[in-house]
Amino acid sequence: MNRILTSLKTLQQRFYNQPGFIQTREGTRELPGKHQQTLLVIGRGLCMYRSHDFTHVPKNRRDDALESSLGLWSPFEKTGWYCHWSSGIAMVWFWDKSGISEDELPEGGFRTLPETVFLSRTTQGGAIQHCEAGVELQSWNNSVLTDSLWVALEPDEQQIQKFCTQHSCTPQSLSEHASTLSTQPWQQDLSPLEWLQIHERDLVSSLILLLGVFLVWQEVRIFKAGYQERIVEQQLLALEDALNPVLTARSELDKLERRNNNLKRLVRIPSQAQLMTLVSNVLPVKSAQFREWHYQQGGLSFVIEDAEGNPNTVDYVNALRGEALFRDVSAEQARGNNRIQVSLRVQQP
Repeated sequence: MNRILTSLKTLQQRFYNQPGFIQTREGTRELPGKHQQTLLVIGRGLCMYRSHDFTHVPKNRRDDALESSLGLWSPFEKTGWYCHWSSGIAMVWFWDKSGISEDELPEGGFRTLPETVFLSRTTQGGAIQHCEAGVELQSWNNSVLTDSLWVALEPDEQQIQKFCTQHSCTPQSLSEHASTLSTQPWQQDLSPLEWLQIHERDLVSSLILLLGVFLVWQEVRIFKAGYQERIVEQQLLALEDALNPVLTARSELDKLERRNNNLKRLVRIPSQAQLMTLVSNVLPVKSAQFREWHYQQGGLSFVIEDAEGNPNTVDYVNALRGEALFRDVSAEQARGNNRIQVSLRVQQP
């Protein structure tokens, strides 16, 4: 996929028609070639640089943390900035936004980037990077620009020695690079969303080509599918005509079965007379008489008057619990002499 995108990007560059400019302390000049959008490169002499480790910050909060830190780092009232991320480490260039001259730039907006990201990149050690104006001394570690010092003139031996001492290297180990601006900035370590945003046009070009092929294939597929669909539809209609009597009979059978199950359940529910008989048969005192009777939705409550006097609620509870249909039996004294009120649940079939 990357090879395809690279080929498409090379082809697209032939159709770019937007100018590019570089601005230094000496002024602004137009860059050779055309760009996808109007580009303003800020000379290294107009920028301040700082690298900072944000690996301890969750990835989705690093941009907010960087913007908060810029408020502390930048001495400018209006700050323009650019960040290049490398595995959670921010390489940040920032400049005085109010000091950027837009007089020679075309109207309609432009993209602003620092000069360094268009120059040669080192992976490890020190480097002397010649810029459009001035020279930049660089210290690199694992492809991260850990420190940068810009000087307006060619640095002398004392400046180089001081920089090397600070970063544990020797002047002889410094690699030297010419001030050749690349047409593209350093490649970022991008999230999927950022990658899609940057390669949006390349992806659209690829998708248009693929869409054309797909539409032709899809047109043939749709025609074939429509023909097969008509055949299947005719077969389905014939099958429905054959199955309709069977489905109707099955539906009637289901209704009868549900009705039969409901009748069976109703038959198994004991009537009021059956419940009275069951209660009478298990009462510990046969001479006891019903004074009240309440039964509804499985809940039974009744009042018993024991003519022999002083009915024992425990005896009544134990006697009623012996009946399999009765659950949650309880008894208490009721109003009136020698009366108790019994409450229980009748187990439903």
